[in-house]
Amino acid sequence: MKGFTFIIVMFFSANFLTAQEQSTQDPDSLLTLATKEYRAGRPEKALAYTQKGLAIAPQYHDIRMVETRAYMALSDMENAKKDMTFLITHAPQYPEMKELLYQFINHYNNPVQQLKAVESYQSTYPEDLHLQALKAYLLLENKQKKAAQELSRKLLKEKGLSGQDQYQLQVTYKRSITNEVGIGYQYIGFSSDYINTEPWQTVTLEYQRNINRTAIIGRTMLSGRDERDGQFYEVEAYPVFSKRFYTLVSAGVSSGTLFPDFRGSLSGFYNFAPKWEGEAGMRYASANGDGYFTGIAGLSLYEGNIYINAKTFLGPKRAGRFIQNYQLNLRYYLNDADSYGFIIISSGISPDERTIYTQLLENPTLKATMFGGGIRKTLGIHHLIQASFNLMTERITTTSGQQYISNVAYRYRF
Repeated sequence: MKGFTFIIVMFFSANFLTAQEQSTQDPDSLLTLATKEYRAGRPEKALAYTQKGLAIAPQYHDIRMVETRAYMALSDMENAKKDMTFLITHAPQYPEMKELLYQFINHYNNPVQQLKAVESYQSTYPEDLHLQALKAYLLLENKQKKAAQELSRKLLKEKGLSGQDQYQLQVTYKRSITNEVGIGYQYIGFSSDYINTEPWQTVTLEYQRNINRTAIIGRTMLSGRDERDGQFYEVEAYPVFSKRFYTLVSAGVSSGTLFPDFRGSLSGFYNFAPKWEGEAGMRYASANGDGYFTGIAGLSLYEGNIYINAKTFLGPKRAGRFIQNYQLNLRYYLNDADSYGFIIISSGISPDERTIYTQLLENPTLKATMFGGGIRKTLGIHHLIQASFNLMTERITTTSGQQYISNVAYRYRF
């Protein structure tokens, strides 16, 4: 009886060992084991299974894709490149192949290697707009501004761009321009409901210099209305810290009576998800010895050719109430990043309205709404024009008055 039991135990043990041995020789089982180890954060153990699996079935692309990811997890880009080249050569249209390629390119530590990787594989996917958008960005990172500008400008005319690629190309195109000079003219007319109906006119001169990732703008505004006049001098910068995060910083001083004595801005912009960008920041203005802080929160969506921005300005607290501004900005892009039609709907006066914001500081109980729109258009490579018209309705004591705000501007890029 004991002998019979021993035989049974040995029989099942042998079958178990045989099955286990077969499982480590079966490519499908090896793929399952390799995937399990990779997802558990053990790429070295995953490689032991992928190498055995590829020795049995070198054309088993799923195993090779796991092996590529394992090599990348170990920062072994030389072996990852060998696997990637094999896959691109033998299975360029294999499921998830493009996603793996994007991961492979982004895994390199510097833009020089990333650009070389894109250029190595772009001939396999000549119609891939995401790969071309990535190349435009990397050309700029490698200080090839002219090539980046030409490629991004060309791609922005394509219809199949994703919202994320459209956003990135717009940033790339703007950063590829080195110098800009501009002049603008604003005319504000007043309805007969106002005691003083003399128009308010402002001329703005700007120079912009793009240094690597940072745009720096010098601005002078010359304004006059009736017997009052004012000059405003401002420096504004947009430091870019990464593909997802950039800031706005500005400071300006004035003379005369039509602008705040000092104005400062600070905002951070973060592309926190595909198509979405958030803003948080503050504005500061001082006038007649008093200082005023305003908090800002904004949210933007890029959806194909459409841009939607909602923004609110809260503060300061004056005359027992918080000054508030809520606005909705809409754009429809035409054929490049700087050609679009736009609409603005606003309740209250924004501190970014450098001329008319003084009215709110002088009269914090002022209530206003604004509706308007315009167009911005590039003409060739160097020229940019813009025209807009806004109607602002203000509550004046017991009645309402209208301000007719017209703007025209021209910029030259070189």
